[in-house]
Amino acid sequence: MNSSEHILLNSKLRPTAMRILIFSFLRKHRQALTITDIESEFQKVSRSTVLRTIKTFEKKGLIHAIIDDSKYLKYALNDPNQPEHQNHLHLNCLSCNHTYCMYNYTLPQISIPPRYHVKTTQILVKGICDICQIK
Repeated sequence: MNSSEHILLNSKLRPTAMRILIFSFLRKHRQALTITDIESEFQKVSRSTVLRTIKTFEKKGLIHAIIDDSKYLKYALNDPNQPEHQNHLHLNCLSCNHTYCMYNYTLPQISIPPRYHVKTTQILVKGICDICQIK
């Protein structure tokens, strides 16, 4: 049993071949990926299958959606060493346009009026990623 299969089983998901392939693909990439990025890797798989799989991973807390300056939602793995639904920074590289999770940098507590309830917070930092800095 590979580690992707093990993670899926621990999340109470049946480790189908497609789930294992998509989850393993997400694990190979440091940057957040769009549905189109994922689809292009699995060209013979329908878009609806990819979308259903991603939404299932998101519901189970394995991945999260990121809103950056692109017109597409991007998805990235949650850090297995951090609590579920953690708040962290995202860095959007101005050179390569990849978006990265910055897990070691947490967001400050934000005060809002008592009649509101915050579930998650996202802050997008723009800069140059470590890979582009050495190019």
